[in-house]
Amino acid sequence: MALLASACMKDAPVEPHAGSVSLSVQFQNGTPGEAIRVSIASFVPDSEEALDSLFNGTFPVTSATQNLTVQFDLSSCINRFPPDDLGPFCEIEVSLELLNNGAVQDQQFLGTMVVRPGQVVAAQPVVLTAGNNSPVITTLDTARVVESRLIRYHLIGSDRDGDLTSLEATDFVNGNPDMESPYTFFPPLATVDGIFYAFQTTFAGANEIAVSLSDSKFNSSALDSVPALGPNGDVFLDSLSVDTTADSILVNVNPQVDSLELVFLNETSSGETLAFTCGSAGPPGLTTAHFACKRPAAFSSTMVVAVPVDFVGNPGNGVRCSVPTASCVPLPAADRRTSAPHIQATRTRPRVHR
Repeated sequence: MALLASACMKDAPVEPHAGSVSLSVQFQNGTPGEAIRVSIASFVPDSEEALDSLFNGTFPVTSATQNLTVQFDLSSCINRFPPDDLGPFCEIEVSLELLNNGAVQDQQFLGTMVVRPGQVVAAQPVVLTAGNNSPVITTLDTARVVESRLIRYHLIGSDRDGDLTSLEATDFVNGNPDMESPYTFFPPLATVDGIFYAFQTTFAGANEIAVSLSDSKFNSSALDSVPALGPNGDVFLDSLSVDTTADSILVNVNPQVDSLELVFLNETSSGETLAFTCGSAGPPGLTTAHFACKRPAAFSSTMVVAVPVDFVGNPGNGVRCSVPTASCVPLPAADRRTSAPHIQATRTRPRVHR
């Protein structure tokens, strides 16, 4: 069972010396007797003893999603902090506890926040989880090195508490760890089932990948590992172009293929990072030269790796291209890594995890 809480800043009809916290709480798999305890305290400047309680109250869990507004008196702390350009304020800390018949199941702190008279304090979302079970990986297919830096793999995993928060993959070169490639999930998930991508050092020659799942209480699954082999899809790209519109990313490929996975990359000061991925496919049983993905509102990627996928779900060699680009061609054949095509009985398209 997991709880999700968040808050937002806005003007509020409260008393002149009152602050207010508005919490939107969502939870899964509730049981009778559950409650949420909200504690709000102010910081005492220049004191390591730190906190002076402003509010401590308990609210019953009554629905899958409920909104709580907590109003509290700022009189005891408002004079501890000299007003800034926006007027008087207090620095506070908010904590949430999930209770089941009075027993604390989980506790999370929302961190330090500034609250002003007549306004609602802003907070980042927080997750509360009653259970304490570790995640489990049920399927990890053979990984495929589809490009000089990218490894593709299919994973299925779950957490009975519904609070999967991260996935981490590490590639190995002859038994030595190379690079870590994390994914984060928010809101937390009960299950993951899809295609993921991990990095390797360029042309490092990774031959194994190890993957683990973690949850909101820092429980981790057993480490699972599989070989990292070359692509085994009976599909190739000779060239492609990439264009963008206000709301879409358009890709044209030659020759036509059944489906295409697009891995968009960002350059940072610490190296390349995965921005997002998307998958697109032609009609069942047909191929196409034209693919499109929804363009994220915040889009800054300058590089994409296009990975063709054949009718039975096996990937071919990826092609790395600039975004946008009028024409892009694959690496020379000598630099591609391949395996013999693997034939499956039925056509499959696992979901590409974004």
